[in-house]
Amino acid sequence: QRAQAVSTARYVLERMTREIRNGTAVKEASGTRISFETQVRRLSCGGGVQTDPAKPAIECRVTYACTMSTTTTCTRTESPIGSTSGTPVNLITGLANDDVFSYSAPDYIGIVLQIPDSDGEGSLTVSDGAGLRTLGLQPEE
Repeated sequence: QRAQAVSTARYVLERMTREIRNGTAVKEASGTRISFETQVRRLSCGGGVQTDPAKPAIECRVTYACTMSTTTTCTRTESPIGSTSGTPVNLITGLANDDVFSYSAPDYIGIVLQIPDSDGEGSLTVSDGAGLRTLGLQPEE
């Protein structure tokens, strides 16, 4: 059970950091929520996956939000640029913390996922971070 929880957390962490690295601008940052513009391989923001390799990735706003009731659930929402609407998709549940993100302007996002230890011995921590590699490549608004 512990190995499965750590494996899931590592997968989610890798997905988040990979997407952050493709980011162009952070739009919102707090411990429980990070929102940024990035390139995604979709037909439309929040739509189906683009399978045609000749078509370019599109720019969308991606928001990761982690909320705690008895345990924390982190979601990912994809929306068009300039919008925050979209359907949240659960990425991971059962975390011991909801203060997941740290942000160092202008371009570094840290992520810490704490998984409750199934043996009751505290929590296991998986952490990483990423900088927006494409920051500054977009024209200024």
